[in-house]
Amino acid sequence: MLVIDANIAVAWFRRSPSKLADAALDALCKEGAIVPALWRWEVQDVLRRLATGGHLAMAVTDALTEIRQLPITVDDEFSGLFGPEFTIASNYGLSVYDAAYLEVAVRQGMPLATIDKELATAARRAGVAFK
Repeated sequence: MLVIDANIAVAWFRRSPSKLADAALDALCKEGAIVPALWRWEVQDVLRRLATGGHLAMAVTDALTEIRQLPITVDDEFSGLFGPEFTIASNYGLSVYDAAYLEVAVRQGMPLATIDKELATAARRAGVAFK
């Protein structure tokens, strides 16, 4: 299994291909993926914004239908109101949103697939980068 961020998922539907996103999709189809809860809303919002600018290869509703077919699980193994994301964000210079992805990857001991440069750097530093 691996952790995927919203940027990877959205890249599957952009007009311009991404080798890293395609590799993550191949790995996800074979092994499955896990995402933090915010991923659901982030993916929908980014797809909506990209569609407005004509940057998607298909309609948002079609993209969401395809995503629903994939073996993606929403992480629900947290306790309490706040987790360690703020500390991770501070330690790695990330937004708290991006730190949520890194937190899941570190806690689950899974690689993190992202095309976000800062998050990819943090994942390498934490030893959970997707190769």
